[in-house]
Amino acid sequence: KPQETQRVPKLGEENQRFILWLYRRHPEVLVPRFKAALNYVKDNVVYPPRILQMKEKDEKARVAKATKMGTFQEKALRARIKAALGEEGHTPPEQVVIFSTITADLFLEYMCSL
Repeated sequence: KPQETQRVPKLGEENQRFILWLYRRHPEVLVPRFKAALNYVKDNVVYPPRILQMKEKDEKARVAKATKMGTFQEKALRARIKAALGEEGHTPPEQVVIFSTITADLFLEYMCSL
């Protein structure tokens, strides 16, 4: 059996994952205006009808619907984060974190959560 390999995320994707992790676990380190923008995206996600129309006939179906909604919400948040970070190799169009609040302990916590 061939050994399975994990896809290595691109640098931009890793940055998005870190910012998303900060938003969920340590929102106080995000610039308030950016955090408000992410809250707006989260609170105003427009789910496709196929997800909204999923039947919740049992616990398994409820979990499946919640999982799909969570995945869709994460994609919307990542899109907003990606827009804030801009193109790789360029200065981001907006500041997203308060750099003085990012400590080695915080980054270690993130690394251990992966």
